[in-house]
Amino acid sequence: MKIKNFILLYGISMVVGLYTTFVLVILWDWFAVPAFHVSEISFWVMYGLTMLIGVLRPSENDIQGEHRHKIVAVMLDACVPADKREEVIEELKGFEEEIWWKAGWKVFGQIVTNSLTLGIGFVIHVLAS
Repeated sequence: MKIKNFILLYGISMVVGLYTTFVLVILWDWFAVPAFHVSEISFWVMYGLTMLIGVLRPSENDIQGEHRHKIVAVMLDACVPADKREEVIEELKGFEEEIWWKAGWKVFGQIVTNSLTLGIGFVIHVLAS
């Protein structure tokens, strides 16, 4: 199930990335072209730029934090009495499902944010024309 969820989330994230590129191309054409007297940008060039920016942005990986979490997890595991272990495992399964919902909502939030940005940009574009 984890692999299926990962592939589904990755696929949806790719579609959101393409939608983000579409929004950026439109905003570029509405605002950057007339303001800076530059040429329009193609979809694929903008997609490449978003990839470049993604690579240049600092990684959100916190190796020290992850290491601390693993240490705490091992310590807490040792503290769980044998008669409570099954109950704890069941509760942790719920957390595992929750992470997929949170990831899905984050992707959905990005779609909503992109759409609102495009809509507000359109209103500004119309007012500025």
